[in-house]
Amino acid sequence: MARIKRLDHYVAATFLGPFVLCLVGFVGLYVVIDFFSNIDEFITHDSFLDTARLTAAYYVVRIPSYLAQIMPILTVLPAVVCMIRLQRSNELCAIRSSGVSVRRTIVPLLLCGTVVMILSAMNQELLVPALHRPLLDAERRARKAKKKLIGLSHAVDKKGRLLLIGEFDYDVPLPTLTDVRITRHESRDGRPTEIRAARAFSPDTEGDRTQWYMEGAQSYARDADTVRSVKPTRFTSPATARLIEDYSAGRTRVLQASDSGGTNGTLSHYEFGSYTEQVQRWPVARHVEIIDPAKPEEGRLGVAMMVWIEDRWLMFGATQFLGIDPDIRREVPLVLAPGTELGGGLKPSDIQAGEFKRASAMMTLAELAELGSRFPSRRFRQRCWVIIWNRIAFPLANVVLVLLALPLVFRQTAHAALLGVALAALMTLLYLVANFVSIDLAYRQWPVWQWPLFAGTFPTILFGAAAVSLFARMDRV
Repeated sequence: MARIKRLDHYVAATFLGPFVLCLVGFVGLYVVIDFFSNIDEFITHDSFLDTARLTAAYYVVRIPSYLAQIMPILTVLPAVVCMIRLQRSNELCAIRSSGVSVRRTIVPLLLCGTVVMILSAMNQELLVPALHRPLLDAERRARKAKKKLIGLSHAVDKKGRLLLIGEFDYDVPLPTLTDVRITRHESRDGRPTEIRAARAFSPDTEGDRTQWYMEGAQSYARDADTVRSVKPTRFTSPATARLIEDYSAGRTRVLQASDSGGTNGTLSHYEFGSYTEQVQRWPVARHVEIIDPAKPEEGRLGVAMMVWIEDRWLMFGATQFLGIDPDIRREVPLVLAPGTELGGGLKPSDIQAGEFKRASAMMTLAELAELGSRFPSRRFRQRCWVIIWNRIAFPLANVVLVLLALPLVFRQTAHAALLGVALAALMTLLYLVANFVSIDLAYRQWPVWQWPLFAGTFPTILFGAAAVSLFARMDRV
């Protein structure tokens, strides 16, 4: 028994060295390649120390999510190196001569793979979700040149509604006016009032720009000291559109625009300090679908563009599609007025970045299960459960691939051992490809792959069956 324990400790120690080396090597290679691929984005900061600090902060929170994808490779390669070392030093022959089978010899490698499997599952379930928000913040700070997030993003507001967002950008250069002042006459007493705002934007980036929405507006009553806050207010000014056209073309330097009128709500005087499309920026979400799982009879809300102003979202190109299920195309459209407030307490920081596959990788199993149970779309529920079952099965690959690789490496000659290494690497690559294809087929609604349990676990079961078969015949070689 003592002899077996010493053997187990020796084999485990032989595995540990290559594992640490592979871990450091893969992480270092990833950081170097990714950094130099995006070096023009990282070096846009003021000083070298500032750039180094920001780069380090980004990769510290990025590495755990990277490890969650490559952990099976980090388990297979050290196990293969350990087996080759035992063969080339003839230690494996001595172990077999002492009556210990090959299968018993590699039990410590399987136990090491099990430990890595547990650590991988804990990393994916605990560390990666905890670092999601710091990762988004680090990406926004470090990658100033790539702030647009394209793909199927998602978010859940305080009302429990799910938002699917086709494109989201924290800093969109919408047409913007600053130092806004609007003078108009109130019909009640005839006294003029003035509305001031720090800035205003136009949602129409290519049109005549007569519609504007003010941020941080306050109303000042003339001949009185009363000041009150005004919610995001829309005003219409054809004269402002003509002035901007002339100002942009260099035909005038006049910084005033006047419209005819003087009655309640009519713009009579307008001033602005500057106009620019490149400095003033706004959070914007485009191609948005909103569904309330608690009220499926209300159907879905489709929005062409939402702009975050002050503390709320204003919708443009919004249509309410009345129906029971978003998968059913029998819907009655109801067009909403431009500038309608979304409501629901959703902030730009609450929006998940990237497409659903990436966003789901940053969520816990409990969050995915809750999301899948609340959303009325059958197709979206299926996506959630495919990810859940795949999340459960994927860490098992740390043991399955070791069982599959070691019989391929177990040969008597050095040439055959190198061939076994190549086959082991090929099998690992095939597993990762099969896992990706299985999830993709589930997303594409292939007949058998519509079952989430099958789609999420099929690659692991398939390669696991092959691994058990090869492992059972290992001592016969």
